[in-house]
Amino acid sequence: MCIIRNGDDILVMDKIDSEFENTITFPGGHVEPNESIEKSVIREIKKETGIDIKEPHLKSIVNFNLGNQNKEFIFVYEAEYNLKTSKGNIKQTYEGKTYWLHKDKIRFCKLNQVIETVYNT
Repeated sequence: MCIIRNGDDILVMDKIDSEFENTITFPGGHVEPNESIEKSVIREIKKETGIDIKEPHLKSIVNFNLGNQNKEFIFVYEAEYNLKTSKGNIKQTYEGKTYWLHKDKIRFCKLNQVIETVYNT
């Protein structure tokens, strides 16, 4: 998962295909075999949003409870994106709508549990 900033705007997703459905979340995904976590962040952001990010840095690790005694660690990265100098345009995928949201408006949205944990700290 990655918090992508462009000034005071943050890239969010209205996911429609996962446990995060009906809440906003940050784009992200899974790590492939033999792939570093950082490389997976770059690949998943490109896949889910169409944009390229460089040098994401680790912001937090969340131990997310999936129920039935199942848990997963979610690595939350952060990256800067400059619309004028970065490559790629935001695209919509089957996973949900992606859009920029001003940082002051996030607290008024229905957030998933991971975003509440990370963003409000």
